[in-house]
This record gives sequence, C-alpha cells and structure tokens, in this order.
Amino acid sequence: KNGIDYISTIIKEFERLMDEKGYKSTEDMRGIVSRSESEKPELFERLQYIKALVGIE
Repeated sequence: KNGIDYISTIIKEFERLMDEKGYKSTEDMRGIVSRSESEKPELFERLQYIKALVGIE
C-alpha cells in the first residue's frame, strides 16, 4: 500500500513508541502482552481461542 520507503516511517514510529514507554531494546518488550502480564487473562485466553478458530498465527 505505502511502498518500501514507508519502512523508515514504521521504524521511526516504533523507536518513538519504545522511547515513550521507556524500553531500551526490543528484548525489554518481550512478554509484555503475555497472559501473565494481562490484567484480564481470560480475555487473552479468549483471543487465543478465536485466533485458533480462524487460523491466525
């Protein structure tokens, strides 16, 4: 849709988000959307179930 040049925009926005949230590396972000970190783990489980039903990885 936006072409290969848009990758630089995506990277800049991702870096901005990391700075905003205080992450120094992508490794710092590992697991932040995991079930154990979720305020409502039942919603996480439901999402995984729905993804399995529709075949989303």
